[in-house]
Amino acid sequence: AGDENDDYDGHGTNMAELIAGTGAGGGLKGLAPGAKIIPMRVTDTEFQKKHSVNARDFEDAIRAAADSEAKIISMSFGSLYSTRGEREAVKYAESKGK
Repeated sequence: AGDENDDYDGHGTNMAELIAGTGAGGGLKGLAPGAKIIPMRVTDTEFQKKHSVNARDFEDAIRAAADSEAKIISMSFGSLYSTRGEREAVKYAESKGK
């Protein structure tokens, strides 16, 4: 089960540490120590089985991040191809200065 804050495979937590880790407690010191992280889930437990992301979920996450107080959007996954909706979502984020 879990909740919206569970990191199913540790990847999101690792990326957050690489970005904002302070080095405290023997952890890594990130590129922007202490930066505020606004986590946004794009995948779910089904992702672990099929290793694919619904394009609409990706688009929605980009738009939500663009509308948030985030200054930088970092999404650590990719694909060989992008949909028109994904490209439009990225353009939307760019138009918001992200």
